[in-house]
Amino acid sequence: MVNRQTLLQRIAEKLIDHIDPAAMLQEILQQAIEMLDAAGGALSLVDDENPDCLCISFGVGSDAGRLGIRIPKTAGLIGEVWRSGESLIVHGYHGWDKRIEDQRLDRVTTVLAAPVKVGGEMVGVIQLAWQDKETTVLPEEKFIFEQFSRLAAVAMENLVLQRRLRE
Repeated sequence: MVNRQTLLQRIAEKLIDHIDPAAMLQEILQQAIEMLDAAGGALSLVDDENPDCLCISFGVGSDAGRLGIRIPKTAGLIGEVWRSGESLIVHGYHGWDKRIEDQRLDRVTTVLAAPVKVGGEMVGVIQLAWQDKETTVLPEEKFIFEQFSRLAAVAMENLVLQRRLRE
């Protein structure tokens, strides 16, 4: 079994060499859900059309069907992470009082979310979700997930650079 540090190093190497940052963001989510045995993962970015919202721009697993959903920066778990700029774990998500009402989230039991910062500025929130059974996220798993957040930030920087080069 490949240890986690080696896997993160491999992902970082792919990120540096990857031609398509958008595909890399999708891969980062996929690797995160596989490593932490989550049901799904999503990356929400500041919405181009409404900067007061975040838009679910990338999703894998159980979150793949939520692409394009816009969430106010003040709502739900995403809003809590956006306000604090810190990672957050919510166990018992189905009963959490700040939960976003969405039937697609009814099976979610635990959510882990982290800010994605580029140049010290928040650009989005990355999250993982577990379903059907209560899952305890350990401190070392939170730390590992925060490394995925940093990888997503590097991919976002590459995406912004590519967009600027095309303009």
